Amino acid sequence: MKKKLKEIKTFIMNNRQYLFVFGFILLLFGAILTFIQPAFWKSYDLTDTGQIGDTIGGITAPIINIIGAILVYSSFIEQNRANKIQSEQNTFNLLHELYKELKSELVNLTFSTKKVNNGHSYKGSKAQSVFIEVLESRIDNLEFPKNSFFKEYLFLMGNITIFLDIVEESNASKKEKKYILRLFHFLYLAKIKVHHEKIMELILEKTHHEEFLELLKDAALKIESNYTENFTK
Repeated sequence: MKKKLKEIKTFIMNNRQYLFVFGFILLLFGAILTFIQPAFWKSYDLTDTGQIGDTIGGITAPIINIIGAILVYSSFIEQNRANKIQSEQNTFNLLHELYKELKSELVNLTFSTKKVNNGHSYKGSKAQSVFIEVLESRIDNLEFPKNSFFKEYLFLMGNITIFLDIVEESNASKKEKKYILRLFHFLYLAKIKVHHEKIMELILEKTHHEEFLELLKDAALKIESNYTENFTK
């Protein structure tokens, strides 16, 4: 019984506009039949007058106009809802593309130096690992911060913070935002966080790395606060 009632309710909700129009048509026919029936009072008898059409038209025209306005408004609301859904879908697709670009930047992150494996280049997580090994041995070398990896890594961190800002300010639904952010945080935990924290630990008290350290701290703070805001409350 409950299932049947639920099906009826669903049918009504899905077809309410058509049912409304059908009901209004029945109302008009009912009104016409009422007006052409003999009246109880002679002064209200419309069966012998030639103005039945004008009378019915005068009575029903305002109702029809109101119904028309309601239907136009209803169509506008439905169109607006459809536009909003489409806009959210477009935003979600954009966020997903930005995430894939960010992931690609991590995969293509490159570290190389002539003094390591004859200048062999390392990419992605391996680049971070080898960089940390070299950084430990050259922590006091004032020339080492000129290695291109420092700029590449800062570029990656900068894009991460911008990405998080874009997700936060987007008009995507809460569910879609969480999906994108889960993808990102899983990537961060699996491929970046350990290396990121190790780099900060190594350069913590080195003045020639002070600016680099502050930028890494800002990025780490942004990432951690975003995670706390979305997944721990």
